[in-house]
Amino acid sequence: MSENKLNFTGILEIKMFGNFDILYDNKSIFKNGKHVNRTFEILRYMIVNNDKELSPELICESIWPDKEYQDPRNTVTTYIFRLNKFLKDGSATTYDISKFLKIICQKGSYKLIISDRCLLDIKRFHNLYEQIENEENEDNKIDLMLEAISLYRGELLGDTGFDTWITPFKNYYRRIYSELSRNVLEICMNRNKYKDILKICRDIFEVYRLDEYANLYYLKSLYELNYIDEAITHYEYISSRYISELGVQPSREMREIYQKMKDKRNSNVLTDNSPDQSGYDKLFEEDSSIWKVFKDAFAEYIDKNAEVKTYSIGHITLGTGDEKDFEDAVRALGDAIKTVLRKEDCCTFFKPNIFVFVLNDFPENYYAHIRDRIINVFTRNYPKEIEFSIKINPSSSYTRNGGR
Repeated sequence: MSENKLNFTGILEIKMFGNFDILYDNKSIFKNGKHVNRTFEILRYMIVNNDKELSPELICESIWPDKEYQDPRNTVTTYIFRLNKFLKDGSATTYDISKFLKIICQKGSYKLIISDRCLLDIKRFHNLYEQIENEENEDNKIDLMLEAISLYRGELLGDTGFDTWITPFKNYYRRIYSELSRNVLEICMNRNKYKDILKICRDIFEVYRLDEYANLYYLKSLYELNYIDEAITHYEYISSRYISELGVQPSREMREIYQKMKDKRNSNVLTDNSPDQSGYDKLFEEDSSIWKVFKDAFAEYIDKNAEVKTYSIGHITLGTGDEKDFEDAVRALGDAIKTVLRKEDCCTFFKPNIFVFVLNDFPENYYAHIRDRIINVFTRNYPKEIEFSIKINPSSSYTRNGGR
């Protein structure tokens, strides 16, 4: 080992879900992301098949089925030599990690031994699944399910393209993830834990935006919480995604919920998402002070060749609570809103607990995405429980002379 190598005494973390990476102290050991050549194809293959004896012929046939090698043993031996060099004293890392990822040769076959000090996400995921199968306490089972779901950040080795050898493994872990996601949502629904369901679904959306069960339970929970406008907008957004990306309509159950929501909204029942509709309507009256502020702001952004633009006005209402916590919540919400605003958009306070923002020329089918983005960033930066609601009014037109 070269003199500048560091003693590796920490814990190695191997990420297989989503894009492949190996980290120490939350830092990738790869430099410049150069881990896509054949040497690292073998490494990924051996990690998935760790503790198994792999012949050179099997390795070549599995990883490169379309290529013929006259001497697979010599080919694989060359790559294994390079891989061992990388693990021990390669220039790509300042750590000697060969003690934690050790390749041994037995009777002409190779085996990768992964140390117990390595955190391998697929191994932890599988162990959690086995614990869940044997767990009788429902609360403990929920905790285990949520931990397993949090580990799954996308299909196995998401950056490997269409390698055929990995397809069975991808399908296996995807099936388990879907099973666990559905089971935990069902349990929470039976317990009427609708806000917990919303949080779980948002995590699932980060991985699979079009997951059918997650969208179904998300809509059910919004309906039960009486967030009717948000639920309708979410359905219309996800419906357009199903049609454009999958070529299918939402499920019959989702369509039935959508109809129930429209019926409820048409009954003119006020919802928690708009607790004082008449008060909010005043935000948009021609003589309101808040409209005058935004009208002046619009004038700055309308260029000389565009006489008419569309705008959408949204507002977010925060509940009140402990003064210090409320200040933190306001700050976190302001930061969350900034992640969706562009330079031509505007945002301000209407009251101490109400944010008002204007989106210029923004398609209505993206409203749900805006809501989800704000909610995800806000809840991540402010994990405490606090009531808040988001509403975005349908787009209107604005002309240079101020008319609408």
